[in-house]
Amino acid sequence: MGNKGYWVECIPVQQKSNQNFGADLYNASIDSFPDMMVSASSPDMAVQKLREKLAKVKKYYEMTGRNLPEAHNPMVPAKKMRDVKGWMSIYVAMAEAE
Repeated sequence: MGNKGYWVECIPVQQKSNQNFGADLYNASIDSFPDMMVSASSPDMAVQKLREKLAKVKKYYEMTGRNLPEAHNPMVPAKKMRDVKGWMSIYVAMAEAE
């Protein structure tokens, strides 16, 4: 598999009933895996849940002989959701997702 990795984007989810307070929920996703999105009560927990999911996907791809989508460049962060207030992007190396 080599030294692959992906940028995880994490954004707060603002609920209409909670407009004046901080976010209750955070979504984390990877653009290379459009169906893979997780939610958690903090950015750290959302990213950790996504790491765990990514580890399972990696094992599945290895078991089925498939190649993972092209790795992201660790020097160029994902910017798809950059305009969302509270956005963050974290690089997760596949070695961390085990």
